[in-house]
Amino acid sequence: VNTECPISNRYAPEITRICRDYAPRGVQCTLVYADRTTTPASVAAHRKEFALAPNAAAVIDDGRLTTAIDATVTPEAAIYTSDGRQYRGRIDNLYLDIGLMQRAATVHDVRDALDAIARGAAVRARDTEPIGCTIER
Repeated sequence: VNTECPISNRYAPEITRICRDYAPRGVQCTLVYADRTTTPASVAAHRKEFALAPNAAAVIDDGRLTTAIDATVTPEAAIYTSDGRQYRGRIDNLYLDIGLMQRAATVHDVRDALDAIARGAAVRARDTEPIGCTIER
């Protein structure tokens, strides 16, 4: 996530819902703030302003985490289990491109991946192309 990215901020309610809905299933959410200039105070203000996932941990990345998981934009999701990475990419298909948003998402990639993992099934689409603000390295 990123405090200044409008697309990331637009996803705050859905990120919060995903973290809330899947917590009872043992899913732990972590918000990774991908802008190195982010401060603990700006994270606290951002989370408060957008009511962003109160049950999720938050970390400010120095670039190592986003590099390790291959994140390129905010928002971008990565799902890991004890077996390694299961999914990386968009949250859903609400955005078709920068500046091009649908009325509502029709594919819910993160939810679909989490549901598949919970069933013990393979994640159908393990990598999708996220749309968002570029992470500066």
